[in-house]
Amino acid sequence: MKRILMLLSFILLLTSSNFFQEEEVYIRIDIEKPVEFDPRSITIYPMDCIYSIPDKAIYIAFFENIGEVAVEVTNTTTGESYYEYVVSADGQAVVTIAGTEGEYLLQMTTEDGDLYEGVFRIE
Repeated sequence: MKRILMLLSFILLLTSSNFFQEEEVYIRIDIEKPVEFDPRSITIYPMDCIYSIPDKAIYIAFFENIGEVAVEVTNTTTGESYYEYVVSADGQAVVTIAGTEGEYLLQMTTEDGDLYEGVFRIE
């Protein structure tokens, strides 16, 4: 009986601690096009973005060739800004930032003038 209580106590201790919890290493950045759209239609954007905490970088995957893209990342908390020009034909791009805590605004402008935005927070 004593062993069972010890085992149950040990299991309870492990499940209540952060021992088995993995730290989240990626932050998904939801991209939107800030224009009016038909809410009945499904919008598919030509890119997907994630922020890697260990790399302090934004990874952009392009699903179609939309030409050269101007990328601007602004920490709206501190005012830090990062600028990069990437080529979507490569299929992917990496934008390295300082990774300072705060809320960030990611803006991507295509050659045609289309603007895509996403917001994410680093804590």
